[in-house]
Amino acid sequence: MILCQKCGHENADDASFCGECNAYLEWSGQRVASPPPLPGPVAAPPPGTPMAPPPRPVPAPRPDPSGSPPPAPPATPVPSPPAATASPRPDTAPAPTQPAARPPSAVPDAPPPRRPTPPTDQPRSRQPTTQAAPARPRPDPRTAPEEPPLKAGDRICPVCGVGNDPARRFCRRCGAGLEQAVVAVPVHVPWHRRLFRRGPPERYQAGQRPRSMAERGRPRRSIVGILVPLAVVVAIVAAVTSYVAVPDIQRQVNDTVAGLKRQFLPQLADVTPTAGASAVDAIDGNLLTWWEGGGDQPGLTLRFNPAVDLGALGITAGANGDDFPTFRRPTQIRLVPEDGDPVTLDLADTRDFQSFRIDLRDVARLRVQVLESRGPGGAPVAIRELQFQEVR
Repeated sequence: MILCQKCGHENADDASFCGECNAYLEWSGQRVASPPPLPGPVAAPPPGTPMAPPPRPVPAPRPDPSGSPPPAPPATPVPSPPAATASPRPDTAPAPTQPAARPPSAVPDAPPPRRPTPPTDQPRSRQPTTQAAPARPRPDPRTAPEEPPLKAGDRICPVCGVGNDPARRFCRRCGAGLEQAVVAVPVHVPWHRRLFRRGPPERYQAGQRPRSMAERGRPRRSIVGILVPLAVVVAIVAAVTSYVAVPDIQRQVNDTVAGLKRQFLPQLADVTPTAGASAVDAIDGNLLTWWEGGGDQPGLTLRFNPAVDLGALGITAGANGDDFPTFRRPTQIRLVPEDGDPVTLDLADTRDFQSFRIDLRDVARLRVQVLESRGPGGAPVAIRELQFQEVR
């Protein structure tokens, strides 16, 4: 952690500028360690343990209220020399006394000379040698720390493009203001890229190269990398040759493609069949006329020339206008091709147009039979129009 000396803001270890005052941390920052944990409470002494009394302070001398200086300490009396044995003459004055002479102080003796010590054997590591010291390996050059990837919500510096914490006001690398910074948003990755996503690409330092690099600087291709493209090319050439040269394979491929196209990308076109005189009113395209069939399960036969692949059927049941409730309406019909499986369709009892998807292949003759109907008993079954569409 780097502590700014100007504002006291705590910055991350990789920051170059203060996030609060934009100060250059190399000059005004101080690296500090994480604060140590707070010490726990001091344990109290067990009961009954005698405690030492606190030291008593020495009282200071009290000043004199009168303001006069404190009295000087009494002088120590100096002893006088002994008197002479002879009595002094009465006409002479006594001689003044002189202090006794002090004995001279002793001069300290000079230190005795030290004898030279004999030379001792030096350790081998301190003995001079003529051999050259082995060369020390040079340390690797310091590389710039790798920038962490951008995260959603980071403020991107408009000058150097480095992501910063949303709480910073200045860039942690160049110190530029972040007022015009762009906020990073999560990138949407398509599902197919997420499914086949690989790991991050391997990065190399200056002077490094992959192990697969040859002397010329080109990557070495493995045997698998050579055989797989070659096998794909051979398979494509063989498939094209077989399609052109073998008719059975060509027909089978065309049928498969047509079936897939008919199933997933159908193209429908109107087709009009032919019928006898009694069934013309059901396919004439006129909704004012209708086909009538008597009996419990009446039907009509239609022909297609040439044979077609039917993909849809539209039907308008019942009579027209006020005659609708006086005729029976089909509620279930069956389509029976000449060669193929029949198809049963359930209809609603309504006068509106109804459409159904069907799948009948190579139809040349088709029987439309009414299985169930609704309406007054004994009345004929009415169908106004039948519309067919073929698949192309």
